[in-house]
Amino acid sequence: MLFAVPTLRRQYAAWWFIGAGFLPLAFLLPLYYKRAFHLGVFQRGVLGSLGAAAAFAGVLLAGKWTASWLAKGMGEPLKRAGWVLVAVGPGLLLLAWAPNLPLAIIVAVVVSFIGGMFTPAFITTQAFVSPARVRSLSFGFGLLFIVAGVWVLWIVPGVSRVSDHDGIRWAIAALTPYWIIGGLILRSGHKFVAADVGRAFAILTTTAELHRRRLSASANSILVCQDVDVSYGQVQVLFGVNLDLAEGEIIALLGTNGAGKSTLLRAISGLVPVQRGAIFFDGEDVTGMEPEDTFAAGLVQVPGGRGIFPSLTVRENLEVAAWASGRPRADAAASVHEILDLFPSLERRIEQQASVLSGGEQQMLTLGQAFVGRPRLLMIDELSLGLAPIVVEELLRLVRRIHEEGTAVILVEQSVNLALTVAERAVFMEKGEIRFAGPTSELLERDDILRAVFLGAATVETVT
Repeated sequence: MLFAVPTLRRQYAAWWFIGAGFLPLAFLLPLYYKRAFHLGVFQRGVLGSLGAAAAFAGVLLAGKWTASWLAKGMGEPLKRAGWVLVAVGPGLLLLAWAPNLPLAIIVAVVVSFIGGMFTPAFITTQAFVSPARVRSLSFGFGLLFIVAGVWVLWIVPGVSRVSDHDGIRWAIAALTPYWIIGGLILRSGHKFVAADVGRAFAILTTTAELHRRRLSASANSILVCQDVDVSYGQVQVLFGVNLDLAEGEIIALLGTNGAGKSTLLRAISGLVPVQRGAIFFDGEDVTGMEPEDTFAAGLVQVPGGRGIFPSLTVRENLEVAAWASGRPRADAAASVHEILDLFPSLERRIEQQASVLSGGEQQMLTLGQAFVGRPRLLMIDELSLGLAPIVVEELLRLVRRIHEEGTAVILVEQSVNLALTVAERAVFMEKGEIRFAGPTSELLERDDILRAVFLGAATVETVT
């Protein structure tokens, strides 16, 4: 989720270079005073304290200025923080070649002061752009890049040995590029800040609103998609998709081939990253959550083209689903027996590998796995694809059964007739956007949408 925020990606990239410039400087500077000016331990300690005081003064001053920078634009503090880091680079060159101690002390104090000014602007920006759910993680995660930068950019390339081979002054000077490059990378992130702040606040606002609804409303939304954008590489597939699903509701998600229906399901499940927008499940922000975590939360997707383990037997497939659900063994076993009662053909082939089942039987097994897990939300992608009508009717019987037990269902279909016999509400997608959302009775009055669905399905059949 953190890497889905462009500003954070730039900040983490900058941390590699900041780490390679800052941490080595912390222990090279006392060595510089010792080797270049032959100062003792106490004197070096005093100068270290003076530098720390200067850095603190820079933090205090920049803390006051950050408010005025924000007034000029949300990205202004990060831009200033980048320039501050860039300014440290030339300061280190002056420090490295200072001809006498007084000048070295003055330069060191000024550099420390400038370096301190970086902190308030940087932290403010990171706090604003980080989604509330992972804000503390975003700060802790950055420390990993600081340490990694020391190893990858300073120790491994051999820069750490400059002090021994070429002298302490060259060692200080060698840190200059890290500060300049890190500052320029950090500054480049300022153009993303406004959009990322808007997204973070939208997520926070929606989360608060969902919690308020759950306390005051009688009907709860189990799924909310808000302004969701998804891209595959440079190709954008979803454009500002908004979807709301009530708890226990069943909807039909319709659209022609390539409309973005399957991509929306994959985004909800965490299988593809969301570039913009937010997804909430049961009142919690699940945007960017890993698929195993969304499954554990009760969100299950049945993929198109079957979702079984072909090398396992029918029994083993159902046992895996029972184990993954985390339900008590007795309850899961009862659900397995229920599935076998509903689908006698699976019971007859219980010890056979799933790969030898017919297409319809494989889809039965896939739905059976979902039934065993007792999900809060079940998303089914192309239930009827390539199956005989009699098999589809058997599958629909199980879908209704799952729904009757309180599970919300999203049924992706190209068959309008099939979808409308099951769903209470329909959503129609075209070219990555939702063009219609409402009761199925209203959809039947929209000839333009029905024509698009039927023509799209006919085109697919013709090509096939």
